[in-house]
Amino acid sequence: MNEIYKVATIILGLALVISITADRVHSGNAKILKVDIDHLIKTTVRDLAKTELSEAEIKSQSKEAISRLDGILQQMSEDRKAVILVNKAVIAGGVDITEEVEAKMRGKE
Repeated sequence: MNEIYKVATIILGLALVISITADRVHSGNAKILKVDIDHLIKTTVRDLAKTELSEAEIKSQSKEAISRLDGILQQMSEDRKAVILVNKAVIAGGVDITEEVEAKMRGKE
């Protein structure tokens, strides 16, 4: 599980910085949103660990969750015409959307 968490954090961090930031910053009109990726991944991994799924099923569902998270963040970035950064990369300012993203991940929004 720890390995999945580390890989997911690296992949999402890089994807957010490269794909979203490059597109929005060059437009000059970007709002800054921030998200606690560590929290979202830890919560997902913790929830999966509570299930009686096999290790292969947990890996598969983890990959699906990461893909779903990326899709949610991409869509929110487009809808709000905003740059979404990992919260640790934002020294000051920005709007934290972690709770909203978590609700979307759980299908509550």
